[in-house]
Amino acid sequence: MSVVAAWQLGVLLAANVAARYNLILRLNAVFAPRTDFIVSLLADLLAPENVLLDLDVSNKRRLFELIALESELRYDLVPTVTIDSLLAREKLGSTGLGQGIAIPHGRIRGLERSIGYFARPKQPIAFQSPDGLPVRDVFVLLVPEAATDAHLQILSELAQRFSSRSFRDALTAANDPHTVHALFSNPSL
Repeated sequence: MSVVAAWQLGVLLAANVAARYNLILRLNAVFAPRTDFIVSLLADLLAPENVLLDLDVSNKRRLFELIALESELRYDLVPTVTIDSLLAREKLGSTGLGQGIAIPHGRIRGLERSIGYFARPKQPIAFQSPDGLPVRDVFVLLVPEAATDAHLQILSELAQRFSSRSFRDALTAANDPHTVHALFSNPSL
């Protein structure tokens, strides 16, 4: 092979590598996790009127009953279906994450889109969390019975949010529904 032919082959290989690299960058841009979508989805899931603060509940069943009644009023869901779904998921294992946080979730027959509630009891409630601490901040996620991976992405985003110390501190300081909603809408926390 002549020097010119080797040089031309090298140029072709370099162009091929560059083209593959550009393709990988474009694919990553298309298929990378879309946190902006999930964050806006959290804001859509959690309407300000679904932020319930200073609830007079003494245990998780009573909390689920209250959420079920709110869901009946706002979304025409059958309360017993909501309660049974949330309790059935808790029987599989506590949705308490620790550090005063829980993310109970359930699949609801007849629900067309996912719905979120943020609830804060007046006094922390037992939730069988791994650290044994009672729960003070609860994000309840109701998803359609045939929910896809979207609800797993939502749960993952919620878990990541709650693992952030600055987010938890800001949430603890928030004392009105609009501020809580804004925190879940803010991608920088």
